[in-house]
Amino acid sequence: YTAAMAEAQDKLKALEEARIQAEEKAQSEQQARIQSEEKANSNVAVLNEAQEKLEAETQARLKAQQEAQ
Repeated sequence: YTAAMAEAQDKLKALEEARIQAEEKAQSEQQARIQSEEKANSNVAVLNEAQEKLEAETQARLKAQQEAQ
């Protein structure tokens, strides 16, 4: 009976450790997803800024051409 009890406690401890590791892994994966999302958002912001700058330069060039005619 005591051996069975000790074995059950060992299994319980192993399950608890596995649960903790699974939680830590899930947390780590979630953090990686968040960082990936933040990087994607940052990239979108940079692209939008570049597009706005390009459009402004194009408008300025068109205006200069019209004034030159």
